[in-house]
Formats: sequence, structure tokens, C-alpha cells
Amino acid sequence: MLSSAMPRRTLLLLAQTPPPHHGQSAMVQRVLDTLQADPDWRVCHVNLRLSATSDDIGEPQPRKLAALAACRREALAVIRRERPDAVYYVPAPGQLVPMLRDALLLPAIRARVPHTILHWQAVGLSERVQALPLPLRLAVRRIYRHATLSLVQSPRVGFDALYFASEQAVVLPNGLPDACPDAAEVIAARAARLDDPTHRRELLYLSNLQIEKGVLTAMAAAHELARHGPVRLRLAGGYVSQQERAEIEAALHHPGPATIEYVGFADEAHKRTLLAEADALVFPTHYRNEGFPLVLIEALNAGLPVVTTPWRGIPDLLPTDYPHYAPEPSPVAVANALRVLFAQDRTALMHQLRAHYEAHYALEVFERGLRDALEQI
Repeated sequence: MLSSAMPRRTLLLLAQTPPPHHGQSAMVQRVLDTLQADPDWRVCHVNLRLSATSDDIGEPQPRKLAALAACRREALAVIRRERPDAVYYVPAPGQLVPMLRDALLLPAIRARVPHTILHWQAVGLSERVQALPLPLRLAVRRIYRHATLSLVQSPRVGFDALYFASEQAVVLPNGLPDACPDAAEVIAARAARLDDPTHRRELLYLSNLQIEKGVLTAMAAAHELARHGPVRLRLAGGYVSQQERAEIEAALHHPGPATIEYVGFADEAHKRTLLAEADALVFPTHYRNEGFPLVLIEALNAGLPVVTTPWRGIPDLLPTDYPHYAPEPSPVAVANALRVLFAQDRTALMHQLRAHYEAHYALEVFERGLRDALEQI
């Protein structure tokens, strides 16, 4: 924390908190809660909530322009009244609608606030910008260039901050409160299930239902695995587009050897139950804007083994030499990784995963890292 002799600093936190509920809004809420409890910071929050539901995120809608104009007016009024030392902002992923949001909002704010903190919760913006024609590329790059501080979640996903030439970049992994304080009992119950070769294998997919995040791959892998014994896959999360919803629901109604259940959006209590009852989390993502998936931290919290892909920052998130990656996001590769997982006693691994959460992703670790990072300003 800052020295008690230093004056209190004022932060304009211009970012969305839930609802809608997703990893980015959840982490913004953690930042807000942490700094509001810190006597060295005075936080002025303008909630940049342009989407009412998960289905609205990234979709072009005329009403978003009015909501954006209102947020802009509120932020400028806060700047005039409070004279903040810094603005905290979550940049767009490499998607057109959020990029337009940033273009209409961020330059006016940055011109009036001494310091800019960019928290890269999603990745891939620099890849999208580099594909633009040169004049447009230069114009868009100026929106994000030379931030005072970039917060990146792992070394592998720091390339956006590097491309936009942030003055400083600090690795700050996401963190979560402990939703599974009885993890030892949860692990023991899971280990007992896995020791029974006749027990149905319980798989969980917990994320937005997006094809790039691997939901269809998880479903096909469950059917492949079920050729050798009973399997149930539960899907928990919200749809993000009507087009993908139709395709996913068609797969849900297609018969196969595995039992596949869609349980909808899971609140924190339901999520905890799903994680405790699962034998493995299946998350074969290849999502272009995936950075450091919060769902994997939730699995670590419950000591739950995961089968995922070595994509973006995921190898930085899981323990070194984690053994259960699918080398590619294909049903056969995921099913093979699950077979290897279930063929061995994984009790020690489950305790290792829980210890990895405690050491790296407990909420107090995140809060300490956030305060230390902000001292760089």
C-alpha cells in the first residue's frame, strides 16, 4: 500500500460490473471492492453497462449509443468534479462493436486524466488492429497507446500491452474468493467415485456456450467417451448469439451414448454444487479472445481436474507440466485426454490443483497484487 504520508489518490473506474455475469464483469467487481476498501484510494465508479444480457454482448444495437453517451457524460462530469489521478479501463477484445465503443469514449477521457490503467481481461485486440489498412491501423492504435500501466494476466498474453507500447506492464493473474472451503471433503468424495469403475463419469462444461470455447467439441467428446462406459455431461452457462444457440440446441437434441444436460446459467451456489459433483471440467477452448479463463481458476478452487487446450495463457494458469491437455480442440483428442485422466488415481493431482489455487489465485493474493501494481503509478 502507499505510504500514509502520501495524499489519497482518486481513481475513475470506468468499467462494467455485473450484471450481465461473465468473467470480465466479475473481475471488475473484484477490483472495485478491493480499492473501495483501501484507504489510499478514492474510487469513482461509472458503470459502463451497455449490454443488458449476455446475448447482447458484442451485438450492434442502436440503444447502446444512447447508453454510451450517458456513460460518457457521467464520466466527464466525474472528471470535472473529482479531478481523478487515473482512469481504470478494460479495453475491447478484437471485436468491432467494443472497438467502436472505445473509439467514441476513451480519447475524450484520456485527454482529461493524467494516467491510464488498462486491464487486459480479454486478448487479441492487437491482432485485429494489425490486420486493418495502415491509416485506420494508426488511428485505432492511438486510442490505446502509451497507457501509464497495463495489467496483464500472464506473460503469454502480454502481447497487446506490448503492441500498444504501455509505459509499464505488470502481470496480475485474476483471483477469486474461496467458494470451496471444504475442498478436502469434496476431493475425497470425488476420489471415491473415480475408484468405482461402474460409476458414471460426470463431466462439466462451465462457460458461455460458444462454439469457439469448445461446447460442441465437449459434447462430441462425451459421446466418444461414453462408448466405453456411462457418461453425463452438464452444460452450464448462457448463450451469446441466436445463431450459435440454434446449432448448440440441435446438437443437444441429437441422440448419442452420453447423457447431456443443459442446466442454464449457474449462480454461485449452483456453480459450487456443479464443481463438487463433477469428475472433470471439459473446456477445449480455441476462442480468439481467450486470455486467462476464470472457469479454470474455479476448477482449481474445487480441486477439479480439467481437460483443456494449451491455448493463450492457459499453460501459465495451470501448474507447470500439467498432464491433461488435449493437443487440439477435437472430440477425439479431448476424449483421449479424458480416458487417460480417468485411468489413473488422481487424488494427489486434485490436492495439487487446490494448493495451486491457494498459492496463486486466492482473493487475498489478487488484492495484494493489485495494490502493488498500482504503486507503479
